[in-house]
Amino acid sequence: MATTISQAFDEFKSALEITESERESVIKRHEYIRDVLRGKLVLDPRKSDFLTGSYKNNTKIHPINDVDIMVVLDSVENRDLFNQGSNAILRRIGEVLGNTFPKNEPIPQSHSIGLKFNSTPDVDIVPARMVDFDQLIFEIPDAKTGTYLRTSPDRNNEIISRRNEDLLKKFIPVIKMLKQWKKNNLGNSKIPIKLKSFHLETLCLKILTFPFTSFRDGIKAFFDGVQHIIYEPCDDPAGIGPQVDTYLDENARAMLLTKFREVSLEIPNLLKLESQGQHQDAIAGWHKIFGDPFPKPVKMDDSTTPRKGGTTRFPPEGKNYTFGV
Repeated sequence: MATTISQAFDEFKSALEITESERESVIKRHEYIRDVLRGKLVLDPRKSDFLTGSYKNNTKIHPINDVDIMVVLDSVENRDLFNQGSNAILRRIGEVLGNTFPKNEPIPQSHSIGLKFNSTPDVDIVPARMVDFDQLIFEIPDAKTGTYLRTSPDRNNEIISRRNEDLLKKFIPVIKMLKQWKKNNLGNSKIPIKLKSFHLETLCLKILTFPFTSFRDGIKAFFDGVQHIIYEPCDDPAGIGPQVDTYLDENARAMLLTKFREVSLEIPNLLKLESQGQHQDAIAGWHKIFGDPFPKPVKMDDSTTPRKGGTTRFPPEGKNYTFGV
């Protein structure tokens, strides 16, 4: 039961953590898929397959729905396939998955093939080829252009991890809180508003550069800052891949800006309530912003709340009595 804003954010942080049972399910699922693919594809012996995405960099939130696996095809043995273009790579992965898991229809995506299961987590398979082993740079297919995009998941993970250490381990929890806000306010809106997770993480890297005292202050800093940079180019944090915001058109950016401003304008009101000691009203306001699982305000029992116009006396035995006037 949260009685202060700090306690409410701490409870929120805990509620977003992946549970041990979820972690066990992820391990079982990804190890099985990776083992199957090693027997079906000719992979790069130097680094054949690994986890990537939000689960890998610890920004995944509960409940976990999917996990990303990058499979690195041997560029020599698969030379002819790569020469056919990136869509040929995606088709090949789709065929392998379809033949191996006939009850789970592969779903083609921009850079991967999705595989849905009856129980979570689902899996996204991202095929790649190594272009620089020393720098751990890969190329992945882009279905929209038929070409390849460069990326370095290891570098991006390192950047996020280092920033989290620099910001006293408050950076990743704030990312998770913002992902929950995104989930409840953008994905579930009448007109879904696009904001990819990697883009959100990159925006956090651009905005949250100095330590902040509390999670609340980190959230405030993000919403105050993001509205000023949403129209600026958002570069790949590792400086290897293309801009991470090219999926947004002008209309999508305008809708995002509106949502960001709504929160930014509301936060000062909640800070005022907190400064006046009206913690439950402030908690109610933060719950309205984030939705569940942010704690809801505590309903005060009449027996613990003095009646309006009453006076409270404290007799020697230490009991509190409220008398109406």
